[in-house]
Amino acid sequence: MDICYIVRNQALRIGSAVTRALEFTDSVFVIQLEEDEQERYIAEKLGAVVYNHEGWTTAPDIAKTLQDILLDTQSIIISLDNDWRLSELPALYTSARTAPDVLLAVKRQTDSQDEKSGSKILEADAYAYSEVTIQHSICSKEGLAQIALQDRNNTPGDLTRDLRVLVVEVTPKRQTTSQQSLTTISGFSRLLYWMLESRHPLILFGIPGALFFWVGFQMADSLVDIGGPHDTVGVGVALAAFVTTFIGVFAITASMILFVLSKQVERIQAEFTVTLES
Repeated sequence: MDICYIVRNQALRIGSAVTRALEFTDSVFVIQLEEDEQERYIAEKLGAVVYNHEGWTTAPDIAKTLQDILLDTQSIIISLDNDWRLSELPALYTSARTAPDVLLAVKRQTDSQDEKSGSKILEADAYAYSEVTIQHSICSKEGLAQIALQDRNNTPGDLTRDLRVLVVEVTPKRQTTSQQSLTTISGFSRLLYWMLESRHPLILFGIPGALFFWVGFQMADSLVDIGGPHDTVGVGVALAAFVTTFIGVFAITASMILFVLSKQVERIQAEFTVTLES
């Protein structure tokens, strides 16, 4: 069985998507709707075959590109976008064994906030190809060839009667803040990533932490020498000593944790590089 991803600017996700697909098949293809050298490099390094598609992106137009590329008897074609989850692939692969000749999961652009995520079966002629986006599809070789013969204004219901056709409308889950990528959550996440990558946690946190700890320790030592705080000024100094010492200990601990994490990131990246080269 062939697995094919239709992608546009998905360099951050293509690596994990190809790696996951290779667990099910040795034939993984990537169709780029826009030229992206980083995306191509990652996919090819991991073992996928990359092609470019120019022109319309409706199902018949994509099928014209795929019919000479996907040569297996059955193919899973996935639009790798922000609505599709990698966790859906195992279930999709399992359902492909009993799928009809053409299974199309379509989605429409909608601004409704009330639609619940899920799927429902549609009439095969409910929508023209130009009115919907194909989220994923499972096609036999004959089914793919027949779609390639159609026009973008046709419907799946216009396919020949000897093909078994199933059209499902899917409503993707709306993303929450917790599901967004770390690269877009906040400036703090980017700062943390930079610190791990640049291996600077001991400098950014360790040195200031040591200074805070030393100052707090000196203030506490002075209070001990005079027998503890005796007035409101002394209580304020004691509190300042405690806070300063606490900040120093916290910063030193954070620098050590981040330093260990940076080493782990470096080790994982080295192992991934070795895997790609092998």
